[in-house]
Amino acid sequence: MCSETLFRSISYAIERKQFEKELRKSEERYHQIFSRSKYAIYISTPSGEFVDFNPAGLELFGCNEEELSTLTVKEL
Repeated sequence: MCSETLFRSISYAIERKQFEKELRKSEERYHQIFSRSKYAIYISTPSGEFVDFNPAGLELFGCNEEELSTLTVKEL
């Protein structure tokens, strides 16, 4: 392997690690906002099936995750 190829490989690996670290930070911030929000937040599919709920959403609808996962947005 020539030195230029080795340098590019190492540079790419370092950049990828930095990107992964920033992605983890971003995911953690999103999770904190989602789980700590006092407002109901949910994620659904385009067809209206629930994918995820935050604690405020569960409290608002008076259900647990299992119960809400059997419903669709239209059914609420």
